Amino acid sequence: MVLQVQRSDEDGVALFSLAGEFAFEESPGVRSAVFDALTDSEVREVVVDLADVSFIDSTGIGTLAVAHRVGGDSCPVRVVNPTPAVRRILDVTGVLGILTGK
Repeated sequence: MVLQVQRSDEDGVALFSLAGEFAFEESPGVRSAVFDALTDSEVREVVVDLADVSFIDSTGIGTLAVAHRVGGDSCPVRVVNPTPAVRRILDVTGVLGILTGK
């Protein structure tokens, strides 16, 4: 299943809503989109909504982790609404708390 990526901006927040499977083939597109937001002077925060993501592999996790590190304190990147399956994968790999801020 192809990953769909939609971006909306409001009040300095770039919201990316993802739907589908976030796997190796899709990571370059997500990385490019998120990094474009990180270099946008109008964006103060990047939020990645995973409510409609059914699967994430190590490449998807790596993409989110690198974006989180690059954004740092100046433009935080955080994940919201992971599905139970995705939440479990993020938890088992040790990045859930880092990416969600919880």
